[in-house]
Amino acid sequence: MEDGPVVIALAKRVDASMSYPDNAKPEGHAETDLSAIEIDDIGAIDAAPVIPGYKVEKLISSGAMGQVYLATQEALERPVAIKVITPSLSIDATFRQRFLKEGKIIAQLRHPHIVTIHDIGECLNQYYMIMEYVAGGTLRDRIQKGLTPRQAVGILRQLASALGHAHRQGFIHRDVKPANILFRDDDNAVLSDFGIAKAYEDHVHLTATGLAVGTVLYMSPEQAQGKTLDGRSDLYSLGLVFFEMLAGFRPDRTLGGYMESLPAHLSRYQGILNKLLARDPDERFTTAEQLVDALDRLGDQENDKTVVLPPAKAGKKLRRSFNPYAIGIALLLATVLLAGVAYLSWERPSNPALPIQVSYAYRPADQLNFRPLSDGDVLHSGDHYQIRFTPEQDGYAYIFQIDSGGAVYRLFPFEDGDTPRTGNVNPVRAGVVYFVPAEDEAFQLDDQVGQERIHVLAFRDRNLDLENQYEALAVARRVQDPVRIAELQTRLTDSLRKTQAGALPALNFRHNARGSHEL
Repeated sequence: MEDGPVVIALAKRVDASMSYPDNAKPEGHAETDLSAIEIDDIGAIDAAPVIPGYKVEKLISSGAMGQVYLATQEALERPVAIKVITPSLSIDATFRQRFLKEGKIIAQLRHPHIVTIHDIGECLNQYYMIMEYVAGGTLRDRIQKGLTPRQAVGILRQLASALGHAHRQGFIHRDVKPANILFRDDDNAVLSDFGIAKAYEDHVHLTATGLAVGTVLYMSPEQAQGKTLDGRSDLYSLGLVFFEMLAGFRPDRTLGGYMESLPAHLSRYQGILNKLLARDPDERFTTAEQLVDALDRLGDQENDKTVVLPPAKAGKKLRRSFNPYAIGIALLLATVLLAGVAYLSWERPSNPALPIQVSYAYRPADQLNFRPLSDGDVLHSGDHYQIRFTPEQDGYAYIFQIDSGGAVYRLFPFEDGDTPRTGNVNPVRAGVVYFVPAEDEAFQLDDQVGQERIHVLAFRDRNLDLENQYEALAVARRVQDPVRIAELQTRLTDSLRKTQAGALPALNFRHNARGSHEL
């Protein structure tokens, strides 16, 4: 029940982005991490449901139609997920009908890759559904971490099998997207959230006549136009998901029929995508089984050029020779080396580097989707960019931007007084994915063109030198002292360039004016 709201026909796209990256203060509001909410924190409006035989533990997620709670089924002492309609919607007979219909649909669709439903009913005017608890996260989470082509093809096979089963039973899902794909373990994907599924023969309209229901980013053209659908619409949405699994971003597409192709190194899968993403449903795979057959013909070999160095072979015998002169020289060199290391350590106390994974993404002003941003790329005024990083250990992270005019701004952590609800503050925690400025926000480039540079530094301990330098710069800006600002910016830039331990390679990109072109 994540990854975008359920929309009717077309959604208004809101860009919570910056007018300037200078003070790293996003205009929008980040969503609260609902997975961290405990029962004690839930207010009267979001009160936990009271259902006999179940002990509610916490709120897992919340969406347009309702909430999902983690609970324990007391009789069997097993974890379950309880889905409850939002109270403001439960009074609507149409929503109640859709909700009860979802339960009946899933109950009919017994398949290893479709979520299992245990019960459905109503208690104290709360309409609920008891489902299996799937703890392995969503496909959206795995796409963010990165998937190999082999993994993407394996997941595609499982989802095609699930959709094929649903289609044979006469149902179409109509909302296939990464947030509705869960995992029982590392390998088994589970299709969930059949809340807007529809039987082929079902003529009971659950929305206004002619309007489309679904998540607009993954809609087929015919679904966005409110036309009659069949299983090929689900296959189109599945194609968008497959593209995103392979490339890490959704393809750009236009109302005129343009569809972005895969990057060159993934071109062997382009034929599959052409059949999934054809604008005309008659040019797509007719059934999910045809998709699986095409995957079988393609084979599951991937062009993975990652080189894995083998470990040293056990039992390999090394020829040893004894040379007293060589040993004497080695001891002398070792003594000199140790003395040098001790001197350097005494002269400059070290702050151990923090292992960290960093990725950059950008979105052109006239497009919808983010794509990877690499060193040396060209962006234009009005484009948006976002930074994502994951520390491997607890520690401290610092991200600075140096614009074309030499001005230095700190993007992470946010300056005191400007910290939003995203939790983007130090210290950072191991395994947590941080988005800068926030998961649903991005920085926007202003009209000042030139060369831009982003520095990312990560340490096990606080770097008071960097913090103090930037604090002094912030004070100079507040009192509007141009001489002091220029002096401190030069000093901080010099420190960023000279810092080695804990510093990742700087990202450089060209910032051009809107409408200009550079080959």
